[in-house]
Amino acid sequence: MKLPFYLSILILGIAIDVHSQVNFEPNLGWPQILEKAQKEQKLIFLHLEDSKCVQCNEVASQGFSSSMMKEKFAVNFVSLRVNAETAEGKELGAKYELKGFPVSLFLDAEGNMLHRYNGSTSAAPTYMQHADIALSKRYEKPLSFYEKEYKAGNRAPEFLEAYIIKRKSTLMNVQDLLEEYADGLPTDSLTNFRIVKFIYNQGPSLDNRAYKRVRAIVNPILIDSLYRSVPLTQAVAMNNQIINASLQKAIQKKDFMLMQEVAGFARGTYGKDRQKGQNAYTQNFLKYYYAVKDTQNYIRTASYYYDERHMRISIDSLKQMDQRVIQDRLKSRNVGDNPPVGIPNVLTREMVSISPPSQFFHIELNQAAFYFWELATKPDDLEKALLWSKRSMELFSELNVGKNSPLTKGNPSYLDTYARLLYKLNRKEEAIEWQIKAIEAQKVTGQSYRHLEEILEKIKTGKL
Repeated sequence: MKLPFYLSILILGIAIDVHSQVNFEPNLGWPQILEKAQKEQKLIFLHLEDSKCVQCNEVASQGFSSSMMKEKFAVNFVSLRVNAETAEGKELGAKYELKGFPVSLFLDAEGNMLHRYNGSTSAAPTYMQHADIALSKRYEKPLSFYEKEYKAGNRAPEFLEAYIIKRKSTLMNVQDLLEEYADGLPTDSLTNFRIVKFIYNQGPSLDNRAYKRVRAIVNPILIDSLYRSVPLTQAVAMNNQIINASLQKAIQKKDFMLMQEVAGFARGTYGKDRQKGQNAYTQNFLKYYYAVKDTQNYIRTASYYYDERHMRISIDSLKQMDQRVIQDRLKSRNVGDNPPVGIPNVLTREMVSISPPSQFFHIELNQAAFYFWELATKPDDLEKALLWSKRSMELFSELNVGKNSPLTKGNPSYLDTYARLLYKLNRKEEAIEWQIKAIEAQKVTGQSYRHLEEILEKIKTGKL
């Protein structure tokens, strides 16, 4: 099973109580929702989902089953849950420029977007935190104000900056606006440090005119100083925004030349670390090949990349990698150092969030194996993917030994991938056995396992 990047699962063994569900309005259409919100002076919570990820929808239902969330949303929101594949769902998706589902929108009573959360989660506090963000924005100038000003012809740089920031705060596309903003500036303004920083912070794609004008005019020393002027995490975030925006545009246009620029840019962000740079180069091309359905190049590139990078590394090497990252992170944050001046014998503690890099090896192996199940037709390719899938389970198991993990019977998603590959290799009985293991592994987490049972039924009936 592919784990969608937007799926956030909190393993707590939560049982769904339908009586505690958020009070969605199943019998009201969009016009009636707006009318009700205006009448009751509430905001709108709009959750859109589709049938492509059953698990995502089940996870969301678990999140919505919280009595605390139900109470908070009843007081502050009129709530609507919509299938994005329906006529109403398609209309709302187009209205709010949505490209993927599930997604939760927090809107004012006029339908202006205040905040947006991509994905789904069983953790009700996550939805409540996003709700708080929306509530904190309810008295700001709405997006409709900026849209009205823009339609009236306002193109003042200060206005366009505010409009861009407003759209970006709700994760809406700003590429065209950013080009218009830069096109309206005199050349000497594009050498201004503040303006250059503003453009970079918006995540322009590499073919965006704003980005290209800055790169053509601005001294590279100024660009370097921009990156040095912000914390490392912010500098990385700026680069990632540029990479992601450019990658999405390359995919949308099926522009191989732009994709080469994207991969080259990603490689360059690692400076002298050639190995990490080359990994970033290849990973971005894999995303591109998969998205544009270039199966031949995806399988060719993935076969070499995962065999060389993921299948040869040992458990000890991965554990050492984790330890180095932890030590470097603690050292960089100076945790426990420099206690408050003048206050003796004070123990200071700091929460440091660290993602062990080892986990990405088994996550990526499972994802690649799943993609091969989707795309590959040759037995040799499927056998290779089966080895990757098996290795992902081994890495997951060995790296979690002694840890307080709820996945005591293995990772259900990895077991599911292995079963699917066995089925495609015409090893049906083994596939059934492993899919049952996936279901049992899911049961101990307390999460819904209906989607895994549906796959099991398809395996048994030969319809997968």
